[in-house]
Amino acid sequence: MISALAPARINTRAPAWLMAPALVGGAIAVLPLLYVVIRAAGSGESPGIWSTLAERATLLLVGRSIALAVLVATGAVVVSFMLAFCTELSNVPFRRLLTVLAVAPMAVPCYVGALAYIHAMSPQGVIGSAAHIVGIDRLPVFSGFWAGVIVLILFTYPFAYLPIRASMRRISTAQIEASRSLGKPTRMAVWHVIIPCVAPGAAVGALLVALYTLGEFGAVSLLRCNTFTRVIYLRYKSSFDLSSAAVLALVLIVIVLFVLALFEWLDAHWREPGTEVTNRARYRFSLGPWRWVGAGLCALVALASVGLTVGVLVKWVWQGMQAQLDLGPVWSALSTTAWVSAAAGALCALVAVPIALVSTRFRSPLGALIERFTHLGFALPGIVIALGMVFFLQRIPDGKLFRIFNQSWLIVILAYVVLYLPLAVGSVRAVLMRIPPRLEEAGLSLGRSRFRVIATVTIAMARPGIIAGGLLVFLTAMKELPATLLLRPFGTETLAVQVWDATEDARFAQASLPALMMIALSCGVVAIIVRKEGMMR
Repeated sequence: MISALAPARINTRAPAWLMAPALVGGAIAVLPLLYVVIRAAGSGESPGIWSTLAERATLLLVGRSIALAVLVATGAVVVSFMLAFCTELSNVPFRRLLTVLAVAPMAVPCYVGALAYIHAMSPQGVIGSAAHIVGIDRLPVFSGFWAGVIVLILFTYPFAYLPIRASMRRISTAQIEASRSLGKPTRMAVWHVIIPCVAPGAAVGALLVALYTLGEFGAVSLLRCNTFTRVIYLRYKSSFDLSSAAVLALVLIVIVLFVLALFEWLDAHWREPGTEVTNRARYRFSLGPWRWVGAGLCALVALASVGLTVGVLVKWVWQGMQAQLDLGPVWSALSTTAWVSAAAGALCALVAVPIALVSTRFRSPLGALIERFTHLGFALPGIVIALGMVFFLQRIPDGKLFRIFNQSWLIVILAYVVLYLPLAVGSVRAVLMRIPPRLEEAGLSLGRSRFRVIATVTIAMARPGIIAGGLLVFLTAMKELPATLLLRPFGTETLAVQVWDATEDARFAQASLPALMMIALSCGVVAIIVRKEGMMR
C-alpha cells in the first residue's frame, strides 16, 4: 500500500493532463464518504448523532471491531513470519510447494472458509466426529468473536505473507555474516538482522489485514460476530431511518483514518535496510532435523485453511450429485463472475496509474491526499459503497446516468472500483517508487515531452505493477458479496451470490459447486501471481 522506500519525486507540479484523471479517480473514491456524511447529518438533528455515538452498544461495537482487527493482524503477521522464514530463509524440504500452499488461502473467500468450519465443528463434521471418537460428546457451536479471529487469520494471512516474504528476499548472506563477525551466534541474527529488515513489510501486511478485517462482512455474519460491517448491514436492511447506520459507518471511517495515520508514522520511522540480492547470495538457516517440523507446520496451516474447506465442499458436491440437484445455473454465474471481475480489474488498473503517478512522481499535496482517500473504500462495507453510488446517481439532473447504470453491471463494476482501487494503487505505487526519476529527467533532456516520457518510460517500466494490481483486484472482486447483492441486475447472479443465497436457505449442496468454482478460478489467478512473482516485489 505505502512503500517503505524514500519517495522518488520530480521537483515540479503535476501537469493538468495527469492531474485531471487523478482528480476524477479521487472523486469516485470519495463518494461513499460524502454519502455517509450527508446521511449521518440527516435532517440536521445533531442530537440523534450524539445519542447514537453515546450508546453503550456503539462503544462495545468500537471495542470489539478494533480488538478483532488487532488480533487478526497480529496473528496473521506471526503466521506469515513463520511461513516466510521456513520457505525463504531455511532449508526445509519442498520449499516451492510450500510457498504455493502458503499463498493458496487467497483463493478462498473468508465466508466460504467460515461456512466450512461451521460444518466441520458440527457433530456431522470431520472435527466434530473426531471429538466424539476421543470422548467429547459435543463441541461448542463455532460462532462468535474468537471463531471470527481464527477464521480471519487462516484466510487473510497471505496479505501479510507476501510483503514479509518479499522483505526476506532482500536479506543477504553478507548481513548475516556481519552479525556473526560481531560475536553473536547465528540464531541471534533473527533479532538483529531479520526482524529489522522485515518490520516494514510486516507493517504493510498488518495494515492490509486490519483494513480487510474492518470491512469483512460475509464471515462475521455467518459466525454471528457483531462488528461494524454486520451491524451496519442489519440496520440498513431493517430500518427506514438510515441515519444511525450512517453514523456507525462514519465511526468506521474515523477508525480507518486512524489506522492509516498510525501506519504513516511507522513508515516514517522504519526504513527497509535490506537490498535486493540474487538467489545465490541469500542465506539459508540450517534447521537440522527441525526442518521436517517446519515443513509440517507449513503443511498444517495449508490443511487447516484450504484443505479443510475443499474437503467439505467436495463432500457437499458429492451429496448434491447423488441427490441429482440442478447445477446448470452455476455455469452462467461463472461467466458473469469472470467478465465482471476482469472489467473491474482492468478499470482499477487504468484509474490507479494517474493517481499513483501524481502521488509519487510529483510534489503535489493534493495528489498525496487523493491517494490516501482511495484507502477508505477498502475498509467500508460494500453496502455503504453501493448505497453511495445509488444516492449520487439519483441526484444527477434528469437522471440520465441513473437510468443507464441502474440495474446494470456498470454500477456493480463502479462499486468494485471504489472498493478495491487501493489494491491497484498500492501495486503501481510500489513499482514507481523503485524507478529512478533520473531516467525521466534524461528523457526530458533529450527534448521529449513529459507526456511522451511518462508514456514510453515510466508506464512501460511500471507495467508489472499495473498488471499485478489488476490481478489483485480481479481476485478480490470475484469474492465481493454485499455490494453485488444490492446492485446486481434482477435475475442475474455471480458465484458469490449463489453461494450466499444457498447458504441462507441451508442448501449446502447447491452452495458447494459455485464455491469450488470460485476457488478454482481464484487459484488460477494466484498461480499467475506466484509464477510472475517479480510483479509483486
